Amino acid sequence: MRKYIICLLAAFLVLVGCSNQGFEKGKTTKVSSTEKVTTTTTEIVETTEAAVEKVETYQYEETAEGFKQVIKETLVYKDEKFTRIELHVTQEPDEAVKSSLAGLDFGTVRSQLLEHLEQQSFVQQLRAISGLELAMDVTQDYFIIMNIKIDMATIDLQALSNVEGVGADFTELATVSPSAYILGLKLKGAVQVP
Repeated sequence: MRKYIICLLAAFLVLVGCSNQGFEKGKTTKVSSTEKVTTTTTEIVETTEAAVEKVETYQYEETAEGFKQVIKETLVYKDEKFTRIELHVTQEPDEAVKSSLAGLDFGTVRSQLLEHLEQQSFVQQLRAISGLELAMDVTQDYFIIMNIKIDMATIDLQALSNVEGVGADFTELATVSPSAYILGLKLKGAVQVP
């Protein structure tokens, strides 16, 4: 915009200078003038680095109430602030559950397991939190899979921390930097995965 105004000003000066030269019919006028026009332009260039969104995924194992869980956390952040966190939790059934379900119709077992999970209070509490998406499934080997997507711009972290059985204080995600959080994951044995 500033360059545009300077160009308009220069064009205006040229037009004004040309209009001072008189050309009348039959009359020759010699105009000689020496003017020095000094134009100083100061251009302010703002350089801003666009914040690049980074995505990193870490995986670790935990045993909760006798069940082995593989947890994969995908962290999406710009600068030093989370924008999205995705949790992919796979829970392996114990041998007793596997043997009791062996030979049964998978479709029936899958639908009954998903129905049972939907009735659990922690699932209902998770579904009630805005900014959180929850998807669940059961594999052919009866592994229970939960995918949780957290939109950090709209999530109520206190409500998430209050979910029955979660056992974590998610309010810290509002203040902890991604690099500090990743360091904490690595200290508990998480490894970066593609």
